Amino acid sequence: MQGGRCTMISVKRLSGILNKDDKEADVIPFQHTSGRNIRFTGGGNGLTAEDIKGTVIIPNADLPNGTNENNGTFFDSVKQRILWFNWNQYGNHGLYSYSIQTGTVTEIFRCGVDSATDVLGLSLDYPVHSAAIVYRTTGDGDLLYWTNGYGRPMYLNLDTVSTLAPFTADMLNAAKNAPLTPPVLDYENDSEVNVNNLRKKLFRACYRWVYKNGEKSTFSPISKVPLPTNGYDPDTSNDPTLNNNITITVTGGGDDYDAIEVCGQFNVNDTWGDFFLIEKLQRDEYGILPDASYIYYFYNNGVYSTVNPEETDLYFSWLPDKANTLEVLNGNILIYGGITDGYDKLTREEVDVTVTSALSNPNIPTISFGYSGLHEITILVGSVIQVGASYSVYFTYSSGAGGDASPKNVSYVTLGGDTQTTVANALIALLNGNNISATNLGSGVIRVITSTGSGTIANVAVNVSVSGSEVAAASWKWSCPGRLGLVYFDERGKTNGVISFVSDDALDTTDFAFTTPDFNTNTNIPQVPLVAASINHTPPAWATSYQWVRADLLPTNFLYWVTNDYQADSDFLYFCIENLVYQQSQNTGFVPSYEFTDGDRIRVIAYYSGGNFIVYNEQLDMEILGTVQKTMTSPAEEGLFLKVAKPTTLPSSPYTLKMLVEVYTPKQRSSDTSQLFYEWGEKYDIYELGESKILTYTSLSGIFQIGETITQSFGGGGVGTITAVSSTHITVTVTSGTFGGGYTITGSISLATGVITNVADGSAFRYHRGQVNDQTASQPATFQWFDGDVYYRTRQWYENDGGTSLLEEYFMDANYSDYFESAVNSNGRGWVIDENAKEEYNQVLVRWGGKYQSGTNINQLNIFRPSDFDEADRSKGDIRRFKVRDRILRVFQDRGVGQYGIYARFIQNNEGVSDLVTTNEIITTNNIQYYLGVFGLGGYPTNLCSSPVADYFTDITTGRGVRLSGDGLTDLGVLYKGQYYFPQLVTPYNKTLLRSNGAKAKVMAFFDTFDGDFHTILQAGTANGTTTSNQHFSFNEARNGYVCDYYDYHPDWAISANDVIFSWKDGFMYKHTNESQYTYFYGVQYNAEITLVFNDNVNTKKSWNSIAEVANTTWACPLIYTNVNTYLTQRQETNLVDADFQIQEGMPTSAIKRDVHSVGGKVSGSFIKGNWMAVKFQKLNASNFVTLTEVIVRYTDSPLNIR
Repeated sequence: MQGGRCTMISVKRLSGILNKDDKEADVIPFQHTSGRNIRFTGGGNGLTAEDIKGTVIIPNADLPNGTNENNGTFFDSVKQRILWFNWNQYGNHGLYSYSIQTGTVTEIFRCGVDSATDVLGLSLDYPVHSAAIVYRTTGDGDLLYWTNGYGRPMYLNLDTVSTLAPFTADMLNAAKNAPLTPPVLDYENDSEVNVNNLRKKLFRACYRWVYKNGEKSTFSPISKVPLPTNGYDPDTSNDPTLNNNITITVTGGGDDYDAIEVCGQFNVNDTWGDFFLIEKLQRDEYGILPDASYIYYFYNNGVYSTVNPEETDLYFSWLPDKANTLEVLNGNILIYGGITDGYDKLTREEVDVTVTSALSNPNIPTISFGYSGLHEITILVGSVIQVGASYSVYFTYSSGAGGDASPKNVSYVTLGGDTQTTVANALIALLNGNNISATNLGSGVIRVITSTGSGTIANVAVNVSVSGSEVAAASWKWSCPGRLGLVYFDERGKTNGVISFVSDDALDTTDFAFTTPDFNTNTNIPQVPLVAASINHTPPAWATSYQWVRADLLPTNFLYWVTNDYQADSDFLYFCIENLVYQQSQNTGFVPSYEFTDGDRIRVIAYYSGGNFIVYNEQLDMEILGTVQKTMTSPAEEGLFLKVAKPTTLPSSPYTLKMLVEVYTPKQRSSDTSQLFYEWGEKYDIYELGESKILTYTSLSGIFQIGETITQSFGGGGVGTITAVSSTHITVTVTSGTFGGGYTITGSISLATGVITNVADGSAFRYHRGQVNDQTASQPATFQWFDGDVYYRTRQWYENDGGTSLLEEYFMDANYSDYFESAVNSNGRGWVIDENAKEEYNQVLVRWGGKYQSGTNINQLNIFRPSDFDEADRSKGDIRRFKVRDRILRVFQDRGVGQYGIYARFIQNNEGVSDLVTTNEIITTNNIQYYLGVFGLGGYPTNLCSSPVADYFTDITTGRGVRLSGDGLTDLGVLYKGQYYFPQLVTPYNKTLLRSNGAKAKVMAFFDTFDGDFHTILQAGTANGTTTSNQHFSFNEARNGYVCDYYDYHPDWAISANDVIFSWKDGFMYKHTNESQYTYFYGVQYNAEITLVFNDNVNTKKSWNSIAEVANTTWACPLIYTNVNTYLTQRQETNLVDADFQIQEGMPTSAIKRDVHSVGGKVSGSFIKGNWMAVKFQKLNASNFVTLTEVIVRYTDSPLNIR
């Protein structure tokens, strides 16, 4: 009792709950209004505040020189290790592992050590916030996958780095490179094998790479069809050693490939069958070095398993080019979200291509003849000579001829070095040796005069064959529209679709369409269309290769045939094809046939005379009205005729009995968007003819002077110059060859002290490889193709249906052979024009891939199919992160959080509530369910952490902390006294803030599993001239309240593992377990603080007398203030230092000093009065363990209360 006034006691216990919303008068008992570097222990409203442990550096001798910074951390709870990425200013980025059990750091991977260049591509602006492990069978190695939204999704086998180094960037790509070059197939003879399993079939092949981690690439383009030289002869050779194997030339993958799977395919009638696995060529067993070619001999003598068409039909994997986040579903399936994919479609202005077609002599060995008179013929040996080709000449005389009228038959097989002239001379010598007068007229022309003097040549046959059969070749069809296209590929086989423009403008030189010339002959041999093309534009920067594709514009059906009769009346023309019917009857399995369908047409091309075709100048194309039976001219028997309406005008040269006609069924034309284009083995590389690159070095001092240029040889075999452009940059120009792997420079100068940190793009110097000529700065890439989508070959036909004369001429047909169904060609995979092709960031796109099946060799983690995708709600903003818990995939977007069931889907029950039911689909499309509440990560994917039962983040838009748990989204700020103070710290991050090093400032989160605290860290940054400082505060899950509004440690990254906090600063790892130096962070000692408010009987003004602390040591009070003002707006304040306290009854106790702002100050100034009093308790440089459990304050009523 003082002067009639009572001394009162206010006991302040601690609940561990921070109240930043209420004014001092309204703060709930037991709450504190500020906390710094403290934690709370105990239970209920009797907790103890403690200073937090300091940091202990964890040694890491493998950190590279220069500035380092943690760029992403992942706790592997299964293997009890912490994995983190280290960014290095010189590009020597790395991946490190800390073992929880041994307490040691291991360098798993470092650029410059395990690779020649920076293959990790880490960025301070885009940290690795999403990482996940696929655990595999012991010995196979666990696979770490990660993404940062900036570079390509990557992965690494954590256990096999040393066995594969040095790494290239391709080896780390989650999307594996695919072989982009088709295999090359050729028939060969094997005299030691007496079985031929290849006959009467056509074959194609493709292959794929198998990687050391078990992934399989997508398949290569399909090969061209090799043509067996005895495949269609009705008298097929009985020698099984001829053409009894096919060589298949394939190419090995990169350094991390393990095997090549070679697959084959053969025709089933007029279609291709499924691919089958021929052989798996193990790299080590077969000695196939990376990027080296290997020849496999295929005999078709095995039992082969069919390859799933879903695999061969997948042209490339749809694994994203970039993704904001990833997760692992069910432990064995990858899923990515927020995806950037695709390439922009090239515009007409960006493309410069010309395509033409002209007739040419066939690109195969040929021989032909013509009559020059009754006793004279002319034979022409074609200009194309092939070793092993057999040229034969055969003729007989009509009866009654005098002299030597025996049949004449000579043949010659070509040898190496033979030419058109030497073959003609060899045949002349053989003919002369058979009493036949033959002379060389030059250019392969042989003049033959019979020795009988009066004999008349009756039948003549000339033939050229290889291995006993006539030569056939793929060809473009006569008089047929065509259209080519280009398809560009990146290294994984991704493309932007077909590039093909068609123009009616004569001034527009870019036109991929063409029409092949019609039938014509040269020296009695039908010529074939040659298609030529040129490319004069530069390739897109992303492309590494390209291929030509062609549209299938052939008629639906077509048949070239020679009629055996022709008739006409006043209204109709009739073309007889009875000899076709007869030939079918004489040859079992003869393929050519005709069956009328509405819309069929006939073209009359030429008439046959004297062993030659004479082309009509006016070629009529007429609709076929049907077929009729009529009596033929000779013999006078019923025959099959094609009936057409008689045209108004007929050709000037009359129609004859024997005419070359084309009977065909027109094809409906497709629109650009639906037109299919097919590859046919014409794949080429993009190459660099010379390149200019800017390289950054740490120092060029003492190497050469700025502005100096020297000639230099490079590690890749290139030659060029180096120019110093500044003290830290050089320009490298390669004039020939390449710069070389790893940008290693050797030769006349030494740059060993320099470290490359940047390489500029040299795409301006990239060109197309060509077939005839490569593209350069002064010439286009050029091409010439004979091999179209039909076959140019000989066909035997009867002059009439009696079989009195079997003739043979060159025709075209969709079938390779007339004696087995073989209307297949080299047209491989189909491609389309993608009018919507573009590089697109789809912020809500989700894609998932194939499975890894533990205990097997099946690893389809890299295989993403185009149908396995879904889209989240665009109104919720960009997908930033995924989290898996309890068979639910949570999708965190900028302004919302959704959820997918994993092998489960949501359905609404009768009450309208969503229930989960199981399904066979890993993700059910159109089934994302959103939690109530418009909260999200707001563009900061590092702003998310998780406890075993909940996820936590700060909504950047509102600045409020949010918890996602079983009861949905909870606004922590509104419910738990944080809705006013913390938002003002967070909302500035709605703009991009830049740190002092120029990188984007991050909003980070981690969950302290020991104390149950959700920590938010705001990195300092500047925007528009306004700078925000580092901030770090926390929320406690168990107490549902904030804990500290400030911590003095501001790490580059932090996590909690096994109840211990780990953090990183400047690349070094720290463990928050230092009990020798509490509140000691990264080499600096800090304070511990807590602010309490004493507001009992808040309506009563008090005189504050003393403070007693229940603590293990004295806590100074650097600030004490009340609601009373000394004068004007200056509030009353005082403070207590350690010396002011004395131990009374075991408690540090001190009288409350006077108002420092009043006259007399702290010693003799005004007493501290007020309805409430706030006191900051501080342990300065709190290196020792300090506690504060409760505070007892004594006060008396103010005399003014009595009034």
